[in-house]
Amino acid sequence: MKAAEVERQADEVLSAYEVRTAPVDVLAIANAEGIELAEGDYAEPFCGRIEYHRDVGTFVLFHPRLETAKNPGRARFSIAHELGHYFLEHHRALLMSGQSHNSTSNFICDDVLEREADEFAAALLIPSFALRQRLARRRFMTLREILALAQEWQSSATSAAIRYARFTSEACGVVVSQDGIVQFYSASDETKAMGFGFLRKGTPVPSRSKTFEAGKPGAANSILEGTGGTENWFVDRQFHRDLWEEAFPLGGTGMVLTLLALKTATD
Repeated sequence: MKAAEVERQADEVLSAYEVRTAPVDVLAIANAEGIELAEGDYAEPFCGRIEYHRDVGTFVLFHPRLETAKNPGRARFSIAHELGHYFLEHHRALLMSGQSHNSTSNFICDDVLEREADEFAAALLIPSFALRQRLARRRFMTLREILALAQEWQSSATSAAIRYARFTSEACGVVVSQDGIVQFYSASDETKAMGFGFLRKGTPVPSRSKTFEAGKPGAANSILEGTGGTENWFVDRQFHRDLWEEAFPLGGTGMVLTLLALKTATD
């Protein structure tokens, strides 16, 4: 399923429920759809699960309790992810046929259906109109501004950054790493056009990067930033660009969120 189709479906849901201000009330949407909510203090790494109970004709959504969640933004993303399985037609058909499984959300899973549900969740929690308003003032955002956007719309920091990279015209890429290893990379269209659209999962984080520093045990919970070059990240490329790197440790998990802004010929 194309990303534009997932975005359109999320926009239709937001329009149907007349969402105009932050944050999106995902539980209210689920309730209005007649989905039974089964919240609880589930143990890690449970993110969420949605099932269709054919005998009563009801969908049941199991999700972390928002009031006690260690990371409410991530918990809300998990709920929106499950709503993706509900609202995306081919996902819903699979659920109604009796298929269900525990979801792995926040863009780390390689499964196509899980990625589509992640895309839907990101588009639902941070609407396209909110991004257009931000980028109308200036064509790019810093990582600090992206984190503020995530807080305003009560989404996860990772999903907000990836959402930005896929929406902006800026030449940039978002890296999610854990324990010094790349777990996920998403590039903007401009970055892809420049030849830096792919960074293999499992690639070591450059040892002289801000991302490496941010991933060290005991690193301060603040953004590290500085100059660098694509040769440190994309070692197989024959040509390279200067870049600006911003890295933020994600709450003592060993994970780091990184924004790489590439210098273009017109900069």
